[in-house]
Amino acid sequence: MNQKGTLRRLDVDGLTVSICVVVIALTLCISYQPAKASGIQHPVEQGVFLVATRDLADPRFRHSVILVTDYGKDGTAGLIINRPTNISLSEALPSIRSLKSHAGELFFGGPVQPSSVSILTALDSERRGMKRVLDGVFFSINADTIRGLGSGSGIENSMRVYAGYAGWRPGQLENEISRGDWLVVPGNGTLVFQEDASKLWRNLITTWDGLWL
Repeated sequence: MNQKGTLRRLDVDGLTVSICVVVIALTLCISYQPAKASGIQHPVEQGVFLVATRDLADPRFRHSVILVTDYGKDGTAGLIINRPTNISLSEALPSIRSLKSHAGELFFGGPVQPSSVSILTALDSERRGMKRVLDGVFFSINADTIRGLGSGSGIENSMRVYAGYAGWRPGQLENEISRGDWLVVPGNGTLVFQEDASKLWRNLITTWDGLWL
């Protein structure tokens, strides 16, 4: 997979940031063969992982693992958690001085609104402007929370920052699951922050593929 990043200065709810808008440049498959996984799966709900099946042909989601951050009558939203961009957080968010020495990098969260910024962080309890998505993992798109990364909050020590997100209309994700595009498996907070995110898809697909047949 070839990825090319372009750096832009943007304004997110009054917060000026520079982020990498990741352009996925892949060749689309002409023919599509549905995946084998089509049996009864874990129910879709907030906090589960969507694991792309081996045969999912859409280049935007191939070999992706998505944490569902919101699920309801209005549709589904989530973040791809295994696609680092190789753009440092200090470069992506230069206005947050505490990130200048941060070793983390920006992640590509999905193709919807690629200039938007959201964070996942590991916390023991909920904080203002953050929503719990599963045990020990909290989510936010709140500009004040992102600004707070530079105010000694401690959040920056256990977090991931994402550009863009993945989204589905009501019923759309369920259709894709029925078609065999996704495995739905229980979420795991430790895996969200796995050090080598590039290995996450292979580890999950090896563990879960075939269990739903």
